[in-house]
Amino acid sequence: MTHSHIIRNSLNIKDENIIFDVNNYLCPEEKIKETNYLVYQATLTYKPKACHHCGSMNEEHSITKNGTK
Repeated sequence: MTHSHIIRNSLNIKDENIIFDVNNYLCPEEKIKETNYLVYQATLTYKPKACHHCGSMNEEHSITKNGTK
């Protein structure tokens, strides 16, 4: 079992496109607005079916997703 799989199971995340950073799987505790949280670093990966800007279909993997937003 990978670290991503274990974290996904423990948080009950069903989306297989979420990959947790294996170099930072021990999540740090951070204080955000006076509340302590455990923060996991992950990446959402997927193959888009079409461009959300122009509607062009992703045939033969012609669309490349860049960035993390």
